[in-house]
Amino acid sequence: MFNKKFFFSLLISALAIGFLLYKFDLKAFASIQERWNPWFLIPVIFWNILAMIPFSLRWYFLLDRKLSVKKSMLSAYLGVGANMVLPARGGDILRLYYCKNNSDIHYATLVSQLFIEKILDLIIVLFIGASSFLLLGLGESNSSPAGIFISGLVVVGVIFLLILIRFANSFLISLGRMIFSWIGKESIFIHKLEPHLIDLKSFLTLRKLAIPVAITIPTWLAGYAVTYMFESYLIGIPLGYNSILFMVFCGAMGVAVPSAPSGLGVFHASIISGFVLLGMKSEDGFVFATAVHLLQFIILSLLGWLAYMIWMIDKKDVSK
Repeated sequence: MFNKKFFFSLLISALAIGFLLYKFDLKAFASIQERWNPWFLIPVIFWNILAMIPFSLRWYFLLDRKLSVKKSMLSAYLGVGANMVLPARGGDILRLYYCKNNSDIHYATLVSQLFIEKILDLIIVLFIGASSFLLLGLGESNSSPAGIFISGLVVVGVIFLLILIRFANSFLISLGRMIFSWIGKESIFIHKLEPHLIDLKSFLTLRKLAIPVAITIPTWLAGYAVTYMFESYLIGIPLGYNSILFMVFCGAMGVAVPSAPSGLGVFHASIISGFVLLGMKSEDGFVFATAVHLLQFIILSLLGWLAYMIWMIDKKDVSK
């Protein structure tokens, strides 16, 4: 199954890269030498590292402080770095493995909290997308209102699902058991899915969700967005904050598509689409996407490698 998913992801990325190479003039990269500002490498590196801190702290609070801050940060850097080189979001699996081996947290709880993390990210990204559509005047086009409406429906649907898990948990468990019993797989639901529903119910309270939600907003608006902005100035294609928010939305939607490690190809295609929607040159979008992807690949991969080395050192100290 994993091999099929892996090759399917590679195929999607290969098709995207092939289309990009066919469609765009690669000579546009030569213009970077004339307009890039190397001084912005300093804030780019600094902000890529800094943006991971709220991400790490959110994971610490999502785990209800059962993992130390240091280990939460190590797991976050390890997971994000591994996502740059492993397919199918393999870094997230590595993050769960690290947390499981460095705490007494049950695996079902870890998976449930990862689900909550992704839901929080999805909601804020959709809000960013809808807001940037309106702020940039893209909502005046015929297609944009439909996109905003669909985003709103997704957000409402996700929130409704969380409400059901919190307040109708027993009903969902009974319904799940009944449906899976019809297909002769009730044991799978009881052992694989039911524990997650129970864990999610216990966590979906205002007291436990307040801090992770509060951290998620600046993580995207001040962390990832400002990183994109510095990178745009680095390569000489400066974008305003509203345009940057739209690029953040496009990039996040791109990497959500199954693809090769770090969203190679599909990330570029989504960013280029964003540039075209903003009335900018597709060649500039290709340059921007490639620069952002390459910079984040190098920086985050190195941070992930450093986190891995610290993990190995800690394991040796414990075994002595």
